[in-house]
Amino acid sequence: MRQVRRIGWILVALGFVLAIVALALRYTIGGDLADIAGMGAAATMLLGFGLWMISALTRLFKGEIRIRPLDALKSAIMIFAAMIGLRSLLWLIFPDFERDWIGIIWKSAAFAIAFSLYQTAYRKPA
Repeated sequence: MRQVRRIGWILVALGFVLAIVALALRYTIGGDLADIAGMGAAATMLLGFGLWMISALTRLFKGEIRIRPLDALKSAIMIFAAMIGLRSLLWLIFPDFERDWIGIIWKSAAFAIAFSLYQTAYRKPA
């Protein structure tokens, strides 16, 4: 499972780099090339996140890790506030960016809960 996680990290990092390239292409050249690069970035990141999920669920079902949901919800509130703050900062820098508050709240909440569960998971003592 360690190899699966490592490959997941590599794919997410490659997807992130490709997303930055797609953003640069959108503001310089524009057009279909930026859209294709953006779709490639999304697909690469989703594949990496899928590998992380497979690894985490396998380790959870085997009993190798345990999660602490109450501790996770405590940190999720702070992460949620930080995500909303970052989005607001993004709107100040790029005023043309989309302003879908419902979508932003859902995405920020989902990320905050998932990341805080990942952050508070611990390995079961042997």
